[in-house]
Amino acid sequence: MLFEVALIQRLTLLWGHPMVSAILVMTTLLCGMGIGSAWSRRMDATPGKLVPWLLGIAGMQFMLYYGLPWMVTSLTGAIPLYRYGVGGGLLVLMAIPMGVPFPLCLRLLSSRSSSQVPWACGIDSSLAVLTGPVAALVAFRSGFSSLSLLSGAAYLLAAFGVATVGGVKSKKG
Repeated sequence: MLFEVALIQRLTLLWGHPMVSAILVMTTLLCGMGIGSAWSRRMDATPGKLVPWLLGIAGMQFMLYYGLPWMVTSLTGAIPLYRYGVGGGLLVLMAIPMGVPFPLCLRLLSSRSSSQVPWACGIDSSLAVLTGPVAALVAFRSGFSSLSLLSGAAYLLAAFGVATVGGVKSKKG
């Protein structure tokens, strides 16, 4: 959610209206993440497969911290169809990889301790609800661009966690 709020704010400058930006960002990211989630079924749920995805997403978010303002500035004078197309295309390309880690994590957790899967889903849902207000507070204090850095740091933390506990096996049940 941190990343989404930063994208909505930044792409409002490109698309001209906050509601248009919010609708397009959320819809495009959800659809792209759905594609990534469906695609993740073809992958083995192992820490060795998961950590590179998490690191790649973190890297992508850190690159957007620097690259997105430049892109928006360079496209501001373009015709609307081009601005919407480039912005939407970028969002889809970012969203597909972002849809991969959660299903892989759930499958990995399920293979090790299936009783923990409901807890993981509950924690994910709780954090999704809490990050909206947190994003507003962080943006108010540190600026919207800082949300991309914070989101990238969260993916780095997740990669570290998977790499650290990846070799630990729990008994099922």
